[in-house]
Amino acid sequence: MATHPREPPGPDDGGTALVVVSTESGGGAAAVTFTFDFDAGEFLWKRHGEWVLPFAGRAHLDHDLGGFVGLSKDPDTVGHLCCCDAAFSGTGDGRRPAPAWKLGRENLFGEDPGERHVGATLVHMGGKSRFCLVPCVAVEDDNAGQCYMYRLTTFSLSYGENGDLTTGKSRRVRYYNVPSKASTESLLESPVAFWL
Repeated sequence: MATHPREPPGPDDGGTALVVVSTESGGGAAAVTFTFDFDAGEFLWKRHGEWVLPFAGRAHLDHDLGGFVGLSKDPDTVGHLCCCDAAFSGTGDGRRPAPAWKLGRENLFGEDPGERHVGATLVHMGGKSRFCLVPCVAVEDDNAGQCYMYRLTTFSLSYGENGDLTTGKSRRVRYYNVPSKASTESLLESPVAFWL
């Protein structure tokens, strides 16, 4: 799911005017993307095509990049970000082609063999294409057995020389222990995080 503010939100405006939702059945046999436009006054879902957005979970509109940014849902590119064009205008007749998208070159989940990826949440931190990735990782501890940690990675996204989506040298990483009371399966697989 992605939300699309038509203009950057003002002080009295949440900015969300369009919601984009993709659904698919097992194996991608029935893939469809819909939009719901709050400003149109019709309050109807419009079907845009027989395709799905390339994201695992929620994506965020970034005006500077001109598209939605989210984690790739392709099993071969787990941990990579992708950016999808944000143009969803049209008649809603179900024949609009899938928007163009670009894959980030870096694997932001890391490649430490001592860590096992459990889940992640991507948070948009406002202007200048700033994001925070909050993955939960399982780590084997010689004294305590398996423990869970959040690896917060903050970064800025941009397009590189070849038009690739990249974090450049902007990544900063910090680790935090997951409190035992927050070690439920749902919170480990989908950490809850937001930016104020």
